[in-house]
Amino acid sequence: MRLASLRSAQSEAILKDPSNYWISVINAGRFFPLNETQEGVADSDPVGTVIARLMCVADAIALAPHSVASVDGRNSSEIECSLIEKFYNQGERAKRASLDEDEK
Repeated sequence: MRLASLRSAQSEAILKDPSNYWISVINAGRFFPLNETQEGVADSDPVGTVIARLMCVADAIALAPHSVASVDGRNSSEIECSLIEKFYNQGERAKRASLDEDEK
């Protein structure tokens, strides 16, 4: 039940403004080095996994959750959570730097 609700919210967030959603995916792709997004995937088939991980970051941006959980024992889930955390932490550092600059 909760998974269906999450998928519905995810679809609504994407369809609400698809252009900005895909811009978020592209920005996530610009933010991370390729080796970070393809971690744990064989060199021959990382494209789908890389795009899925970048979309996961964009989903988190679009849905603005208070927390993100990973599934125990699923390396891919842990990697996705790590990417989201790094993306948000960098954004918070940039905001603080901008506020500090404005105060000067």
